Amino acid sequence: MHECGCVIPDGDLIWLIKNTPAMRSTALRYLAYSNSNNSAFSELSDFVLKSIFVDDASFVEITGYLLHGRFRRIDKLIRQVRDFCRTASQRGGVGLHGAIFVASKFLPKEELMSMLIDNIGKISEDFWLCRAAAGVSPCFIHTPDFGKFHDIISRLESEDAHSVSKYFMNLADDPQLSPSLKAYLTASNDSYPQKLYFPKVLSLLAISKNRDAKNIFPQMHALHPALRSDPFYRQMGF
Repeated sequence: MHECGCVIPDGDLIWLIKNTPAMRSTALRYLAYSNSNNSAFSELSDFVLKSIFVDDASFVEITGYLLHGRFRRIDKLIRQVRDFCRTASQRGGVGLHGAIFVASKFLPKEELMSMLIDNIGKISEDFWLCRAAAGVSPCFIHTPDFGKFHDIISRLESEDAHSVSKYFMNLADDPQLSPSLKAYLTASNDSYPQKLYFPKVLSLLAISKNRDAKNIFPQMHALHPALRSDPFYRQMGF
């Protein structure tokens, strides 16, 4: 249906997500293309909070749906995302990993920082969680909160976290981009609803903090209009 240009009704996709676990991954991937994601997630968030989703894969897929779908900025959605992040962060490393990135897109920086502080012990013991914590560095670079965030990364005592954080700091400070990096950042991710893969959004955010951003990547917003048209990407700092 998708390849033929047909629109799969949201209700059918939500039904599959709730009732057919084998189709959950596919249904969530296509639900992200919906024009009514606020309503769709309203149903799914209730499903998450009732602990129907218990496997790691479900939290991975819902995280991807939230990061790549387009949502309207309303208080109800933010409350639901906050509840999701709280629930996911209590469901082991995979859930916390997703919650960190979802919070970086939807929630105020203060709440993201509180999540990192509250889970610093768990994060410090896990390779991927250390990288995830450092992965949201662009949200804090060149803001008044960067000192506190840097202290959190230091407390992790993780070389991997420092490596990731340094990568983003270089993007925010270096006066030019390598040809390979520029090619990566220029390319459109056409398999995603807004043609942007979320890790690329974080790299672009770091570059947008660079004082030479207009010179080193002047076509950023022309190539990736979602950075400003999506209210949550825009609130991240674009």
